Amino acid sequence: MPVDPTPAHTEQELLERYAALAYDRQTDLHEVIGDNDWNADMNLGTISFGPQLVFPIQVLGTFSHVAETWLWAWADAQSNLPPQLLSQAQQLREYGEQHGIELLTAPDFDATTQDLHVIGSIASGMFGASGYYLANYGQGTLVVTIKSEQID
Repeated sequence: MPVDPTPAHTEQELLERYAALAYDRQTDLHEVIGDNDWNADMNLGTISFGPQLVFPIQVLGTFSHVAETWLWAWADAQSNLPPQLLSQAQQLREYGEQHGIELLTAPDFDATTQDLHVIGSIASGMFGASGYYLANYGQGTLVVTIKSEQID
């Protein structure tokens, strides 16, 4: 996790710190991937938007469209995600524990699609990601961060 000389103690402080940067990165990401369909390979730890656009990911968690709940990837025992894909989610949890930020420490909670952008913005800003992606798979949305020089 990046060194944080002035730690945030609320979700709002984190959002204020990273929202503008995340917006710029989301614009860059969209310019690269356009409206292409996505495909994730959890074994490889990648998301692709066609054969020429394949990027490494970190998995943050999932949002259930039916239950309207968020589940952090670190709390999702059923998914059997490779541990190397959970590094950022784990670090966010640790940060939340250190600074008392419930959004980052509650394993699951009632959520809206807006919360997905909040989580994505905080994670992409905190970890210097190229952006975050909301991968809708019908019954839910997988939230990942992407890092690639092709996007930057």
